[in-house]
Amino acid sequence: MTLTRTQFLPAVCLAAALPVVASCGTEVRAAGEDRPPSVILISLDTLRARYMSLYGYGRETTPYLERLAEECLVFEEARTVAPWTLISHMSMLTGLYPEQHGVNDDDLALSTEIPFLTQRLAETGYQTFGFYKPAFIGVPHGHDRGFDVFEQHETAAKAGEHLQAHMPQILASQPSFLFLHLFDIHSAPYQHWSPLYYRPPGDYGTMFQEDAPLRLVDFDLAEARKAKARLTPDQKEALTAMYDGGIRYVDDTLEMWIEGWRAAGLLDNAILVITADHGESLGQRGGLIRGHGKMFQEALHVPLIVRFPDGYRAGERESGLVSIVDIVPTILEAAWIEPDPRLAGRSLRTPPDPERVLGANRSPIRARMHGPWKIIQMGNKPPTLFNLDEDPLEQDPIRDGAAWLKMEELDGWFEADLASRPAFDAPPIPAHPYDKKMRAKLEALGYV
Repeated sequence: MTLTRTQFLPAVCLAAALPVVASCGTEVRAAGEDRPPSVILISLDTLRARYMSLYGYGRETTPYLERLAEECLVFEEARTVAPWTLISHMSMLTGLYPEQHGVNDDDLALSTEIPFLTQRLAETGYQTFGFYKPAFIGVPHGHDRGFDVFEQHETAAKAGEHLQAHMPQILASQPSFLFLHLFDIHSAPYQHWSPLYYRPPGDYGTMFQEDAPLRLVDFDLAEARKAKARLTPDQKEALTAMYDGGIRYVDDTLEMWIEGWRAAGLLDNAILVITADHGESLGQRGGLIRGHGKMFQEALHVPLIVRFPDGYRAGERESGLVSIVDIVPTILEAAWIEPDPRLAGRSLRTPPDPERVLGANRSPIRARMHGPWKIIQMGNKPPTLFNLDEDPLEQDPIRDGAAWLKMEELDGWFEADLASRPAFDAPPIPAHPYDKKMRAKLEALGYV
C-alpha cells in the first residue's frame, strides 16, 4: 500500500494518538506485581549485527546471546540513527531523532528542557545507575542528568568492578535503572608502537585467526585513522578476526554478569534491553576503516534484543523495521509511565508499521528507510537509492530520477511524522569543554 503525502499525515496523527488510548500504563503489569519492573539497558558500542552469530554470522561470536534469545524478542532489522556515539546515544536515551534533539556536533549538549529517560524514571521513584566509557558520553553533553550514580570506566573489567561495588544498592533500591555502556568492541586506544586497531584481551585476539595480530604488523594505523591508509585483503581478514574476538569477549562477559544478576534475583521483574549505538565498517568499502560505515548498512544495522518481564514473545524474532528511538517508549510503557506523544518512537510491543519511514542523520548526510528501500543523501548532492532485498550490500545504487522521487517521497513522510507530534522547541545548548585529559583520549581514538 502506498499513501500520498496528504493521506499520510492524518494516518500518522491517528497512529500517534493510539498509544495514549491503548497503553494507560497498566496492560503490561504482570499478575501480582505491586511495583514497576527494574530496567537494564546495555549499549555495546560499535557492534555490527551482521557479525553476531545471533544474526546468522558464521563464527560463533555470540553463543550466550543466542541462548539468552530464547527468553527475548529479537529484532532482526533494527536501525540506529547515526554512525556516531554522541548522536545515537542522545536518541537512545531520549526517544528523539537527531532532527528533534539537535545534538549533532561535539560542542553541543541536550537542552535542559528535554528529559532523559533517567530523569523520567527518577521522577517516579527509580534509583538510577550509569556506568559508561567517556567517549562522547558524559557530563559535557548532559548524560549525567537523572543519575544517582554515574561512573566512568575504560574497560569491561573496570565496569565489572563498579557493578560489583554497587550491586547491593541496585538490588536493595528496586525498582532500579541500570545503564551499562561497553566500549571493548570499539577500536582500541591508539598507541604509536601498536598497529592494532582492535585489541581484545587475552586469547580473544587470536581466537578466530591465530596469526591475525602478525598480519597487521605493517599496517599504518595512524594514517588509517586519517583515512589515508587502506587495508589489504589479508589485513582486512585479520582485522575482522580481531573484531570478532572482541565481540566474543563481550558476549562471555555478559554471560557472567547477566547470569549473576539472575541468581541475585535482579531479572525476576526486569526489562532487559541490549543494543548498539552503531556498527562498524571493517574496511568493507575500499579498505578504509574510518567513519564506522557512514550511512551504509554496516553502520546502521544494529542488534536489538528485549527481554520483557512478562515473557512477551519470548524466543520469537521480529523482521519488521524498528529504530533505537523505540527503546525509550518501550521502557516507559514497561515502567507504567504514560506515553509522551512528543517522542518519535513507539513501543516495541506494538507490531512494526510497514508504512513507517525511519531516519538517520549526521549532518550533512541523512538516510531514509522504508521497507526494502533506502535513500542516502549528502547535502544537496544527488541521492542514492538502494533496494536492500536486491542489493543488501549496497553495491549497486540507483542514481537516476527515481532516486530524487523516492527521496522526496520518503523525506515528506518522515517530516510529516515529526510535524504531527508536539515539539519540545528546545534547541541544544553549548557543551561543557573537554578537559585536556579527555581531549587527549579522544585524539587517541582518532576523533578530535
